[in-house]
Amino acid sequence: MTKYADNHTRAKMVQIGYEELITSPDDTREDLYCLTMPQTKALIAVIDIYRYRTRWWYDDLPDLDLLRQFVDDTQRRLMMPCGDDNTILLSQFTPDGHYQTSPDGGETWSDTPERDPRNSVPLPPPYLPPDTTDESCTYADSVVNVLIEQWIHATADDENQQTVIDGIIGFLAGIFGAVGNIPAVIVLAIAITVVAFTIAAWKAAFVTEVWDRLRCNIKDNVGEDGSFTQDNVDSIYSRIQSEETGIVQVSLAQMVAALGWQGMTIAARRGYGSATADCSCGEGCEDSLLWDIKAPQNPDQGSIISTGRTASNLQIDGLVVGGDGNYYVQLVAPSSADCCTLTDIGTTGSGAGLLVAWDLCGETPGSYAHSSGTLSDVIGPSICGLMVRTSSPQTVTLSF
Repeated sequence: MTKYADNHTRAKMVQIGYEELITSPDDTREDLYCLTMPQTKALIAVIDIYRYRTRWWYDDLPDLDLLRQFVDDTQRRLMMPCGDDNTILLSQFTPDGHYQTSPDGGETWSDTPERDPRNSVPLPPPYLPPDTTDESCTYADSVVNVLIEQWIHATADDENQQTVIDGIIGFLAGIFGAVGNIPAVIVLAIAITVVAFTIAAWKAAFVTEVWDRLRCNIKDNVGEDGSFTQDNVDSIYSRIQSEETGIVQVSLAQMVAALGWQGMTIAARRGYGSATADCSCGEGCEDSLLWDIKAPQNPDQGSIISTGRTASNLQIDGLVVGGDGNYYVQLVAPSSADCCTLTDIGTTGSGAGLLVAWDLCGETPGSYAHSSGTLSDVIGPSICGLMVRTSSPQTVTLSF
């Protein structure tokens, strides 16, 4: 395709084939390369000299018009964007980690997973330690341990925003390599929140129960070979929103979104999972799906958060002040037989007005015959009604 000019000439140049490239090319594919701007400018300048016959070797005398057309078209194409339809594509990540592009300057966006930069990282083969007893649990345990060891514990203790940012970028770089800083944009927003919360308190918020819930969440959504789909990640993300609150919810949900199915698969197959990992997850209570606010449409008695609601998890907002100045969540079963047992209960509310009340299975739902100033007292018995009162706005989280 190229050759140096004959020795009898005084020119020092590289000639290219006229017939090969212009009159009889054997390959006319388009969109083969994407270049940086400096590379493009350099090639535009270099190609200009190929308007002249002396820059070509040939059998038949080159047509100067064809040479000029070839150079002009090459320079024009070098100045065009690389990609389908020669359009400039804007890109973004959604809060839940979907990669999107826009061909019209941001007027419309659509999911384009085939362009996701996380796709460029090779996936490791499936790996399980010898004598694994529950494959999906071990894969889930690997993801949990990668998050604990390589993100939470690896983040330094200096109380400043850059420390949090360094921890995030370092973790994602360990998963994705050079492209790790791209999905980091999804989670960098939490840096300010973490610093306001203090890094020490942020780390302390990730108690054992948090990791147990996440392990069960992932176990329910991982493939037999330790792989994930986008639907799996969407389900994990939604369940975190339902099961967790505060800085733990924000941190885990956004990190799962940043990892995407690619990063979750990499973490699951890293081999950090125990062969005897414990995924003793609650079986849930189907009757809890029937529970509702005591007086439907009454915001004084709470508002159920439908997103991520399952037979194992329920969240209710008590954000409207009642007539006595307190904030309430009041739930009832449709009958005294539609009973469930709580395995965990939490509220973001606080104050001297804290009170939990409940109805035992068989009693009239909504009578709240039993009460306590300690939330955990309602854990254990089978109940058909529940009320939580606090002195400040609250979100109540229930696990069955």
